[in-house]
Amino acid sequence: MALSMRYANIGMVSFIDLLGYSARVEAVETESDLKAIEKDVRRVQKWFDHRPKDDGIREVQKLQAKKVLAFSDCLVITVPSSSELAASEGDFDIQLGEMVTLAYAQGMCAANGIFIRGGIDYGLWYKRRDTIISPAMIGAYKLEQTAVVPMLAISDDLILHFQDHPHRKFYYEKPDPVDRYFKQFDLPDGRRQWMLDYLPLILGEIDGHLTPEERERYQLEDTSGKQSLRDRAWLRAISETASLHKDQILAAHARAVTDNIRLKYEWLARYHDDSLELFMGSPDPELLIGNLLAVTASSRPRN
Repeated sequence: MALSMRYANIGMVSFIDLLGYSARVEAVETESDLKAIEKDVRRVQKWFDHRPKDDGIREVQKLQAKKVLAFSDCLVITVPSSSELAASEGDFDIQLGEMVTLAYAQGMCAANGIFIRGGIDYGLWYKRRDTIISPAMIGAYKLEQTAVVPMLAISDDLILHFQDHPHRKFYYEKPDPVDRYFKQFDLPDGRRQWMLDYLPLILGEIDGHLTPEERERYQLEDTSGKQSLRDRAWLRAISETASLHKDQILAAHARAVTDNIRLKYEWLARYHDDSLELFMGSPDPELLIGNLLAVTASSRPRN
């Protein structure tokens, strides 16, 4: 689609919703209830870089022409294919980098007991003042509505954009980023949907930190000993993240008031376990949810 309009662009549009927000608002009885909801909303907006205070993040958003719009219990994020940064680096890496940013924000939400659901589409975005016209935003909204589970659903158009992108060939000697970032999963209602495979992306970005005692030992160790300490720190950081993710899924399942909601977190429990097993090979059983939620075979995601 050729666009010459000043305020129009083609790009990636994300629609992200906070699950359970409406029920919490309806149950508000005290000022304390209201402030707790506001705190969570503001934290989510921060994790998704809405009005960032960091100068570096603001500058990158400007170069990307990225917009993060917040509407109380949801966010709309746009990353166009045409921008100052895309002109020099291309939109392929920029938009895949946005996927890592989204995965990190989704992980931060989950680690704090705030689960989100969303859709990400690719297409027209037009915004001038308070006017927004965007088939891609409508597509992203519809994906969010039908996603069923607490994940970010990816449209077929966006998958095709990445699969057919000429810059994908630059990764021919590396793991294919399309296969690494996205997977198709069977949903509890029987449909098969592309999703952002967020948990392995988060785990893959983790760096372990040595304790003060380990830093002292590190200076005295040989190459093998240094590597052993780094590996131990990395595994500790991975385990801490996985354990927190597990605990929040268990807590969300316990809070669920209907079988339909419980089924969604049983699905997410299997996603958690499958992701750890694929990423770690043989994870500590304590990091897995296993049969704690009595997950049924029909709710197990298959990739």
